[in-house]
This record gives sequence, C-alpha cells and structure tokens, in this order.
Amino acid sequence: MSVMSPASWDLEYDVVVAGYGFAGGMAAVTAHDEGARVAMFEKTAHFGGNSILSGGSCAAGTEYQPTLEYLLRTCAGTTDREVLEAFARGMVKLPEVLERLAAEAGFQTVVAFSVQPSILQASGKPVPFRRAGGRQVQAPQHRTDPTLS
Repeated sequence: MSVMSPASWDLEYDVVVAGYGFAGGMAAVTAHDEGARVAMFEKTAHFGGNSILSGGSCAAGTEYQPTLEYLLRTCAGTTDREVLEAFARGMVKLPEVLERLAAEAGFQTVVAFSVQPSILQASGKPVPFRRAGGRQVQAPQHRTDPTLS
C-alpha cells in the first residue's frame, strides 16, 4: 500500500491525536473541552481501532487500589508501574466521564455485565476484580433496563 504525502502542510493544531479508538476519542474530547484545537487521524476507513472489538463496552474501575492490582496482574510486568498507576486513576474516573458525555448526547450508560468473563488467568479462572464490569453508552431508543444486568 502506498501512502501519499501532501506537498505542504499549513494546518496548525494544539493537539494531534493518532488513532480513533476509545483512548484517541477520549484524548480528543478532553483536549477540545480544555480549549485546544484538535486534529484526529485514523489509519482505517472506520473509527474504533482495537476498541471496536469490545462491542462498545469498556472496563472501568470503582476503586483505585483494586483497579491498579488488576492492571498489574494483567500486564504481568510488561508495562511501567507509573503508566499503570495513571491508567488506574483514569479507569476510576471513567464512569463519571462517560455519564457526562452520554447525558450531553441524550444517551445513557448501563452496566452491561457484573463479571467480565473474558478476563481470565492463564489457568482459565476469572481474575478476581471487585465490581468489574463493562459500561455501554446506549441511544435512548435502545435503552435496556439496568436492573436486568
């Protein structure tokens, strides 16, 4: 596949986001909300990146320490602790951020499941993680009863 480079680049942005998955999307929204001029670039024809594979769900934490412990176990020493600490802080803030963004668009968030069966130890047993669950943003015409999840 050949990539065409522009003859010149005369656009200016405060923040340039590479990739339109969940992380790129949240980075762009946050930067925009802080007043930055944002450009977002995605290499594929559709947004979603690897996040599209999650079916619209994302993992969110309810408490910092168990969330950090989960990330430490899951990454098995392959990611610097400082990165995982920042990630855990963000995961704990995520439910509030999703609620705000969904409300602005007239949507709601729901807890889609209370145990994440796809998170398994090498033995095949679920990783213990208190109140683990995915959240989905749903359009008003597709609301589900959160008490059924």
